[in-house]
Amino acid sequence: MKFGVAGTGSFTDRVAKMAEDHRIPNEFGSFEKMLELEDLDAVAVCTPNFLHVPMATAALSAGKAVLSEKPLGLDSVETLRLARRAAALGIGNAVNFTYRSMPPFVLAGEMIRAGEIGELISGSINYCQANWADPSRPLDWRMSAIHSGRGALADLGSHVIDLLLWYGGDVESVAGADSIAFGPRPVDGESTAVPTASDSSAFICDLGGGAFLPSISPSWRGGTATRSALRSWEPGVRYACSMSGVMKPQSP
Repeated sequence: MKFGVAGTGSFTDRVAKMAEDHRIPNEFGSFEKMLELEDLDAVAVCTPNFLHVPMATAALSAGKAVLSEKPLGLDSVETLRLARRAAALGIGNAVNFTYRSMPPFVLAGEMIRAGEIGELISGSINYCQANWADPSRPLDWRMSAIHSGRGALADLGSHVIDLLLWYGGDVESVAGADSIAFGPRPVDGESTAVPTASDSSAFICDLGGGAFLPSISPSWRGGTATRSALRSWEPGVRYACSMSGVMKPQSP
């Protein structure tokens, strides 16, 4: 199996060192050049959100299988277009939802599908990070709607939505809202700019004709706890299944 690494912008200077440190035989200054490698079989798209669709589309057109970071696209229109393109070409593709491989979430899914905790009737999932709550943190692509899509909803909420669908539900309807609490932010050490991507969202999904109504709150506002609870019911028995953890703030 052959690997290649491509870098652009500020990342370009680190490509050579990364290739050397990890013994990667090929290095490129652009992903277009990398796709010209004939015996390259697959591509991992690990770039800012607004680059996912153009890079994945180019890779599929070059006949390469694609593993993309989430969210797949900035909106439903370009996401569906890309998914249909991959299906029409018959090329392997996937989105990297990391929680599907984490033991607590795998076990929860197995228990739900096996009926071990009864029928799900409600749920509450709060996924919070404090990384972008600091108003002195410089503005970056995650805080821009045209670059990230939907801010915290795309960054954190996409994981939660995927887990709910993976656990066996289909979204029939949804109601929610998002907002921006923090800004302006420093830009280039001198001027400031206001974020355009939401830093917090809250919504309720109907996953089963009203029988299962989970509430989800992805947020970049303060706090570092990530907690979830799913409640179920079966005759004579009630369960509350919860998982919690701590997200360490990342350095700028």
